[in-house]
Amino acid sequence: LLLLFALEYNQADMWLIHFLGTAFILGRMIHARNLLLQNLKGRVLGMKITLYSLIAMAIVNLAYIPYAKFLEIYHWHV
Repeated sequence: LLLLFALEYNQADMWLIHFLGTAFILGRMIHARNLLLQNLKGRVLGMKITLYSLIAMAIVNLAYIPYAKFLEIYHWHV
């Protein structure tokens, strides 16, 4: 959730924030459901979706940091 907050703070596009947040929540839900069903393949799928969304959020945050600073320097608003 902190990575999502950082995306918002770095002025990332709303659709990107929603997509990554939805992927993260979906991965957690798939993992939890398959944990109760004792389905290992489903749990692994949920873990992969969660991990990949976290990695994507970290990379996108790193990409948006210079972009946000550039807009701040020139007082542009998206």
